Amino acid sequence: MSTLSVKTISTVVAGENLVLDPAGSGVITANSSSFMLKANGEVTFGGQVNASDFNSTSDIRLKENVTPILNASDTINQLQGVSFTWKDGGGVSYGLIAQEVEKVIPALVEETDDTKRLKYLGLIAFLLESVKELQERVTALESQEK
Repeated sequence: MSTLSVKTISTVVAGENLVLDPAGSGVITANSSSFMLKANGEVTFGGQVNASDFNSTSDIRLKENVTPILNASDTINQLQGVSFTWKDGGGVSYGLIAQEVEKVIPALVEETDDTKRLKYLGLIAFLLESVKELQERVTALESQEK
């Protein structure tokens, strides 16, 4: 493993101001957006993140206590999608409220620096199982009609 020790970085590239906080907090600011790099590998961005793809590690060899999600439709029905605007600016956005999700699926919510964060990717498993449950209901109703 390599180590890079930097006291202060400040540069201007094509009108973008990039400053590494000299206090050592790991906060990097480029104009009005910022991102934080932590020693544990966590990266926090203030603003929108764009990428061509995101990959999440999902190898069974790295997992234990694997169990199917049951009653996923009931779980999803307890959540409410909302539209909102961020207090610090920006247009209309859509999502869930972390405090509400925490009451239903607490493992999908984390708190950092007194701010709740939602692991949206974890919802995919619930949505997938919910669709499968609903398809079973449709199939059962269709077979009753015949």
